[in-house]
Amino acid sequence: MEHQNGSTSSKYEISKAMATHLTSAHFERDGADWSKTQGGVRWELFLSVDRGGTGDEFDVALRAVSLARTASVQEEILATSSLSHVAGRSQPYTNSETLTSDLRRTLLPTIEAHPDAEAVIAGYLAGQWDQPGAGRATSLGRAWQSADRLGLTALRETVSHEIRSERWSSHDVSLLEWYGVRVGEPPRKRRWFDVVLRRR
Repeated sequence: MEHQNGSTSSKYEISKAMATHLTSAHFERDGADWSKTQGGVRWELFLSVDRGGTGDEFDVALRAVSLARTASVQEEILATSSLSHVAGRSQPYTNSETLTSDLRRTLLPTIEAHPDAEAVIAGYLAGQWDQPGAGRATSLGRAWQSADRLGLTALRETVSHEIRSERWSSHDVSLLEWYGVRVGEPPRKRRWFDVVLRRR
């Protein structure tokens, strides 16, 4: 469990500290959000506040959106995550020092390491955008769906190969098919006489 250094900070103090780093990284202010477009992907950041009984707790919500390239193709949400998740923290932030440190050292380099839609989608294969409790099927299903919608055939086949290489429960198969992936029959449990016959 992480312990955060420094005293607690207000939303204003954290917003001001964030602004310094985000402006340097070429993000632009859009109301309460910050955004930056690179390689056909718009990265959106938002400072979230949870007002608890022991004081305010903060995090930075993250969204990557592929811009519409033609009139028939709508914007596609490629990934959603948060600063605490990308930085591997189990607790929200309470002060600007820790939050801006993770922003500068972890989140901004992560965004730079995913320069286009293909890279963002491929990040699911490495578990980059996995959501706590969502499961691997959800991540790969989202990756396949985005690659399919954007016409990224080679990447879609790469994700399909990854899906075919894993064993899925019937629940996971249903989930993947909801995203549009044809998985086939879920692996059935081995029966006792299958094991006996195989030993002969």
